[in-house]
Amino acid sequence: MSWTKRSQEVLYRDFTEKAAAEPPVTAEKPWSLEVYDISQDGQLREYVQNTVRRLSGKPRLRIVFAPADTPRRETQGLMVELFHKFGIPHDFTAERARSTNHSLSRRSNDDDGFSSWFRFSCISSLLGETEDETSLADHLSTCS
Repeated sequence: MSWTKRSQEVLYRDFTEKAAAEPPVTAEKPWSLEVYDISQDGQLREYVQNTVRRLSGKPRLRIVFAPADTPRRETQGLMVELFHKFGIPHDFTAERARSTNHSLSRRSNDDDGFSSWFRFSCISSLLGETEDETSLADHLSTCS
C-alpha cells in the first residue's frame, strides 16, 4: 500500500504520539501560516492563514512558511492537516519525534508539478558580544 493511501492516524503516528505525550505549552503567538502565491498571470498575493482548509486554488507557485513542526499537543491537528494537504511523507514528519533531521525532501506529483519541503534553522553568532552562555543558549533556542 502506498504511503499516500494510509489514513492520517497511521501515517503520522510517530508525530501524534509524541505530541500527545508532551505537556501543554502556552504559545507565544497563535499558530499561522505565511503564504505567498504567484498566480498564473504572475501576480503575487501575500497573506497569513490560521487554518489549512482555507488554502485553496492552484497558483503557479505557492510558498508556505509554517511554524516549526515540533510535536505539540495544542497544534498536532493543524500540523497533521498541513502534512496531509501537501503530501509530506511520514519519514520527514517522524524525524522530530525521533530526534533526527535530514532537513530536505522533494516529491513530484501527477500534474507535472512538485513539492519541496525543508527545515530552516538559523544561528546568529553572539561571540565577542557577550561571554554569557545563558544568553547565547536563549538566543539559539529562538532560531530553530
